Amino acid sequence: MGGIIVFIALIVCFFREYITVKPPLKLIGTYQSETDPPNIIMLSFFQNGTFEEYYNASLVDSGTYLKEVDIVYTLHSDKKDEYIVLQDDDSFYYYYEGPKGLDIYLLKNLGKVPTRILTEFYYSN
Repeated sequence: MGGIIVFIALIVCFFREYITVKPPLKLIGTYQSETDPPNIIMLSFFQNGTFEEYYNASLVDSGTYLKEVDIVYTLHSDKKDEYIVLQDDDSFYYYYEGPKGLDIYLLKNLGKVPTRILTEFYYSN
């Protein structure tokens, strides 16, 4: 009897990855390229459906995003209308028109809390 329990426990441990349900992917939070300066791209997606795009810590674009189908999203701004397709590891490929032309970056999720980079400080007297 003890052998059967051990066998069942081993099977459950072995297939644990397959019997757990993964939550669906959702485009929210902060995504950043793993490149070195001066080529760092960061996108922050807020729960209200807006995004901010940073290039080397400078805000270069902002707009809205919409979920189209499952893992496909569209970005809309004055500068772009483009698609994002989330990968299984919550990353996506992003096309950026930089000073040297079009570059492709892999952006990985840093966390589900969006990050905003403050570039101006206001002081009141």
